[in-house]
Amino acid sequence: MTPLTTADDNALKAIMTGAQPVVLYLHDGTDNYKPTSDAVRKLAKKHSDDITFASVNLTDNPTAAAKYGNLKLPALMTFEKKLFGMREKSASEETRPADVRAHVAFLLGEGEDPAIAAANKVKAEAATAGTKDVSERTFKRDVLKSKVPVLVDFWAPWCGPCQQVSPVIEQLGEEYAGKVQVVKINVDDNPSLSRKYNIMSIPTVMVFKDGTKVDSTVGAQSKGKYQKMLENALL
Repeated sequence: MTPLTTADDNALKAIMTGAQPVVLYLHDGTDNYKPTSDAVRKLAKKHSDDITFASVNLTDNPTAAAKYGNLKLPALMTFEKKLFGMREKSASEETRPADVRAHVAFLLGEGEDPAIAAANKVKAEAATAGTKDVSERTFKRDVLKSKVPVLVDFWAPWCGPCQQVSPVIEQLGEEYAGKVQVVKINVDDNPSLSRKYNIMSIPTVMVFKDGTKVDSTVGAQSKGKYQKMLENALL
């Protein structure tokens, strides 16, 4: 059996009435998705005895385009054989090689439902979103060696303006989760850091990128000001 079938509208009808589970690889005929295409071809060759893999160019096949054209390409759909025909099992948009492997494994009963895995990932990110308390002991690891930009809020519990901006800092930690790290440093508990960064008034908010301070502001500022600092660091 051909590992990866190039299917037009007519061939697709026959494929969807076949006896094997089906993987549809949907694309626009360009070479913009080579890593994903290569992953599909590799798995098609590996599992040709168990799954029918079909490559469908939506640009050239209006019927398929009408049915699947709402998906963001490249897309992947898997179908399992049931008593009364094929039933969709999973779908992926803007598909990456890892997605191809996950969906094929799920179709074979060898992996977790990718939709559930994605939902669990979102929950995990949400659980770690928000701000993190950093000390002199953890500053190097959490700030200077961070792989993403870090917003550092120097504050103290007795500081009124600090309490004023605290909800804003928390919101930024949630909104930028996964893109930046937002941390808080209690100046009373970490005097060495306060001296090192010449903290004379609080709140002082600094942004670090690749271990270097790239921006700072003193006093309570608007959310927009802090957002601009973060956006500049993300450029």
